[in-house]
Amino acid sequence: QGTRDMAGPTGFTTEAFIDKVAWRLGRYLSDQVENELPPVLEEPDRSYVRKGFDNIDMAKLHSEFDKYDKEGTGRVGFKDFTKMLVKMGIAPEKKSTDKEPDV
Repeated sequence: QGTRDMAGPTGFTTEAFIDKVAWRLGRYLSDQVENELPPVLEEPDRSYVRKGFDNIDMAKLHSEFDKYDKEGTGRVGFKDFTKMLVKMGIAPEKKSTDKEPDV
C-alpha cells in the first residue's frame, strides 16, 4: 500500500496516499487516551553551582587564567593547561613501579 512510484500501477496516487496516512494517523491518535496526567517539569535546583564561589576573588582568578591564555581567546590549550597544573602542583604523576628494568 504505497505510492505508484514504489508499488507500481496498483499503488496510490500521492494525494490518495497522504489521505490514507492521515486516516490511519487519525485512527491511531483517537485511540490514545492518557490515564495519568503528564509529569510537571520543574526547574532543577541550581544552588549547588554557586556553593564555594562566594569567597573566590574572580578578578584574580581571571588574571591567573590569562597568564596561560596566550592568544587571549578565553581558551587554554592542552600544553598550557599542563604547564598550569604542574606549576600549581596538582598535575597527576605516573605511578612508579617496582619492576626491574629490562637489560
